[in-house]
Amino acid sequence: MRSSTKRAAGACALAVLAGAGLVSLERRAERPPAAPVRDAGDAPPPAAAPAGSAALRPAGVPAVVVYVGEPCGTWCQRQQADLDALGIRYQVRNIGLDEWALRELRLHDRELPVPSIAVGRTLWRGYDPTHAWRVRHELDYLEHGSRLGTDGLVLFTGSSCPFSAKLRADLDRLGVDYEDRVIDRDPEALHQLVRLAGDAGVPVAVWGGDLWPGWSEGRAQEIRDALAR
Repeated sequence: MRSSTKRAAGACALAVLAGAGLVSLERRAERPPAAPVRDAGDAPPPAAAPAGSAALRPAGVPAVVVYVGEPCGTWCQRQQADLDALGIRYQVRNIGLDEWALRELRLHDRELPVPSIAVGRTLWRGYDPTHAWRVRHELDYLEHGSRLGTDGLVLFTGSSCPFSAKLRADLDRLGVDYEDRVIDRDPEALHQLVRLAGDAGVPVAVWGGDLWPGWSEGRAQEIRDALAR
């Protein structure tokens, strides 16, 4: 999944009925940024890539690769634990010990952030408790296509969330068509959102393998530009 790199200026955490009990699903706390790793120099690459570096998942879906390094400590462990909890298979590549891993990560981001998770050309930088959920959605999308029942833009919103109203208004002003799914009125929409984003913070816009959490100035234009590509 390609997730917006812009920080959301507004999002609502909703307490909603899920199943038989009341579950409060809140936006996760901000985590420290990824720890940078210094360049290891310009030594020539080894003669061949290590075995398994090009391993593919079923149906030709790229492998999930977790890049780790000495500076990230427990954040690397937490990222792997999150993936384990969702049953996601992955490779661990230590950029401090593996020259090929270092070069692969540099192709994604020259600042070499760790931990990072790569699926094909998509990279999630640093530790965030929602990254494992985003990886699972990306794999689901690559293997099976959209599971939202539509190929169009889907907007997950809350009926009393002012940021949801702002994003709807911005999209309407730009003439962007979307399907509005209000999670406090539609239990199925709630479950879909939690599966995609890992929590019930709204608004969240989803199109194909792209996900945009929260509202911010320019968010609607960012979505419109993506749809036009």
